[in-house]
Amino acid sequence: MILTNRGSQNATLNYTYTAAFGEGTGTGSDFLAAGKQTIVPDAISYLASLGIPIPGSGSRGGTLSVESSGSSEVTVLVRTTTVVAEGRAGLAYGGIPSDAGFAETVYLCGLRQNTNDRANVAVQNMGTAAQGNITLRVTVFSGEQSSLTSTQLPALTLSPGGFHQFGGILSSYGGSGYCQRLCQG
Repeated sequence: MILTNRGSQNATLNYTYTAAFGEGTGTGSDFLAAGKQTIVPDAISYLASLGIPIPGSGSRGGTLSVESSGSSEVTVLVRTTTVVAEGRAGLAYGGIPSDAGFAETVYLCGLRQNTNDRANVAVQNMGTAAQGNITLRVTVFSGEQSSLTSTQLPALTLSPGGFHQFGGILSSYGGSGYCQRLCQG
């Protein structure tokens, strides 16, 4: 995780970690000086060092909300990795402002699943406790011209900060397809 304060004022960073699997839901705070950057090589260990009760081992994962006070010029970049036979695989992405999430129908196109690629689809409720739970309805569509079919997955309700990953979402569709996600708040 890379935390950057491009502003001219110091920032207090307030973290809310919501465990999706494993344990450890909680909050913690830290300080980031104006014009400084901090590189955190292990976000789970860092959050635990701030008093968030994440276990030191085992299966751990969830969502992280970062709120900054004092400076509005704070950015967060994370890299998620997993161990594979040839080493590690992963992706890097910037934090998404809480008001930039989707509230309308979303299509996730170009998915594929084969011996080299896996099609997992993750969803999260970026809302606050005051906004409450959301219910998501995901439909998977085949991308195979010979079999244009679809399946609606069971409705999924997520509490604020909640996360769910659909693994192998294209296993019934010959390896290519797309998803449609509908949200009802």
